[in-house]
Amino acid sequence: MAPQQSGMPPDSPICRPAFAVWLYARGISREQAAGALDLSPITVQRYCLPFDNDDRRIPPPAVLERIVDWTGGEITPADFYPPHLSGAKSDAEAVA
Repeated sequence: MAPQQSGMPPDSPICRPAFAVWLYARGISREQAAGALDLSPITVQRYCLPFDNDDRRIPPPAVLERIVDWTGGEITPADFYPPHLSGAKSDAEAVA
């Protein structure tokens, strides 16, 4: 098992991609997101796993486009990479 980032509990959305935080903040289940994006719930779950999880996946370009459209541009391709690699705000800043 991979180590936790920043001492955050494993269920915390802080060490996860912004997409996970976006869904959580709106009370959208992975099943609902999967239906809206024409994906399987397990695929959505893999996109939302912590950055250090070996099962985490980054959506391919066509799916990224659907996510950007569905979220009204609030989630971008850069949001699927750790903040120190993408130059994006950290999830802690986004939640605050």
